[in-house]
Amino acid sequence: MTDCSAKEFPYYKIFLLIGLVFGVVWLFLIPPFQGPDEFMHFHRAYLLSEGKLGLVVDPASGRIGHYLPASIQELEETLQSHKIAGRGDVKQSLEAMAKATRIEIKPESSLFYDSIAYYPPFAYAPHVAAIAIARMLELPILYVYYAARLGGFIFFVVIMYLLIKNVRVLKLPLLTIALMPISIQQGMIVSADCVTIILILMLVCYVINMTFHDGDKVIGAKEMAVFYLLCGLIALTKGPYVILALLYFIIPRKRFSSGVAYWAGGIGMILVGLVLIGTWKFFQTDLSMTTSTVSAVVNISHGKNTDPFHILYRVFFNTMFSVYLAKSAFWLGWTDVRLPVVFLVAYSFLMLWPLLIVDKAIDERFADLRKTGFVIVAFIFCVWTAYHVSMYLAEPQRPEGKILGMQGRYFVRLLFPLLVGIYCVIPNKWRLMCSRLPWRFDVLIKIHCVLLVLLLAVATGYIFVRYYA
Repeated sequence: MTDCSAKEFPYYKIFLLIGLVFGVVWLFLIPPFQGPDEFMHFHRAYLLSEGKLGLVVDPASGRIGHYLPASIQELEETLQSHKIAGRGDVKQSLEAMAKATRIEIKPESSLFYDSIAYYPPFAYAPHVAAIAIARMLELPILYVYYAARLGGFIFFVVIMYLLIKNVRVLKLPLLTIALMPISIQQGMIVSADCVTIILILMLVCYVINMTFHDGDKVIGAKEMAVFYLLCGLIALTKGPYVILALLYFIIPRKRFSSGVAYWAGGIGMILVGLVLIGTWKFFQTDLSMTTSTVSAVVNISHGKNTDPFHILYRVFFNTMFSVYLAKSAFWLGWTDVRLPVVFLVAYSFLMLWPLLIVDKAIDERFADLRKTGFVIVAFIFCVWTAYHVSMYLAEPQRPEGKILGMQGRYFVRLLFPLLVGIYCVIPNKWRLMCSRLPWRFDVLIKIHCVLLVLLLAVATGYIFVRYYA
C-alpha cells in the first residue's frame, strides 16, 4: 500500500467480523427489555406482527393502548425486567431466565397494555418479520423476543456492511461509528432506532456519493428516485429526521443537467417528506391517537418558560456541551451501564485522526468544497439545537438546569455527516502526508481496529458486571 487512500483495506469485512462477534454476544448478554424503552418497542412490534396498526381506548380505564398476550407480562414479571431497568443494584437471575423459556403464548389469554410506542410500522419492519416467523413456529414468548432482536440485528449488520463497502469517502470513521458501543446496542435491541439509524446513514452516504462521484456523471431520474425513496422511508420511520434530506443542497449544481433540474429535485424532496409525514399524522387521527398525543404535549408545556433566550441558554450552557451529555453516548442499557470517560476520549480520537491524513484519491475533490463543509457543520449544529428545543417542549422539565430527555445516543446518527463537514473544512496544508506517518497507513488502520476490539471487550466486561456479577 503506497498511499493513504487504503482502497484495498477491507473495512467492511472488519466491520462484519467485529460487529458480528460483539453483536451476537451482547444480544444475549444484555438481558431482555434492558435497552432504552425496549418494553414499549417490543409491545409495538408484537402488535404490528398481529396486523394491528392503531391503538384503541380501553373502556374500563380510558387508557390508550391495545390487547396483547398475557404471556408478555408474565415474561416481564418472571425476569423482573421492570425492577432491573435503571437500577444498578438489581441483577438478572439466570434461574429466572431458565424459567422464562417455558412460558408459552396463549392467544386466548390477553391483557390491555398502555405502554406501547407509536412510531410508524416501517420503523419495526425487521423485528415484525422475525416475530411473525417465530409465532408461526409457535415458539415460547422468550424465543419470540430474541427472534425480534435477531431480526433487527441482521438488518443492522447487512446494511451497515454495504454502506461501509460502498461509501466513497471516510470509510474508517464510518467503521468507527458503526462499532461504537451505543451503535451496536441500538442495532441489536428491539427499538425503532435500529431502522432509523440505518436509514439516516443510507441517506447521508447516498448524498455524499452523489457529491463526490468520480468524473462528470450527471445525476438523472434514477438517482433522484432512490433519493426520494430514502426521504420517504425516513419520513415514515421518524418524521423529524427527514430534515436531514436538506443535505441535498450540498450536491454541486454541475452534477445536474440544468439549474431547473437541481431546484426541481430539491423542491420535490421537500414535498415528498411533507406529504408522507402529513399522511401518517392523518392516519394517526383515524386511529384515535392525535387527541391524546396533543393533549399530553399541551399539558406538559403549560406553564413553561417560553422565553427563547431562556431556552437557548439551557440548550447551550446547561445541556449541549455538558460532560453529562457527552458521556451519555457511552451509557448503555437504561443509562445504568456507564462506561468510563476514557471511552469518550478514545472514540473521539479514533474518529478524528483519519481526517488529518492526506488522501490523494479524494482531496482534489474536497479542495473546492470548504464552503460546503462549513454549511454541513452549521446545519448539523442547527439540527442538534432543534432536537434540544423540541425535547424541552415535549418532555417534563425542571425549572432550571439540564434539559431532561436528551441522550448522547441521539447524536450518534448525526456524527458521520458532521465528520464529512469537518474533513471538508480542514485545509490540506494541515494534513499529514503518508511519508510523515510513524508507520505505514495500513499498519495504523490495523492498530485502529485492535483498539476498537479492546474497547468493545472492556465494554462487554462492564455489561457483564452490571447485570450478572
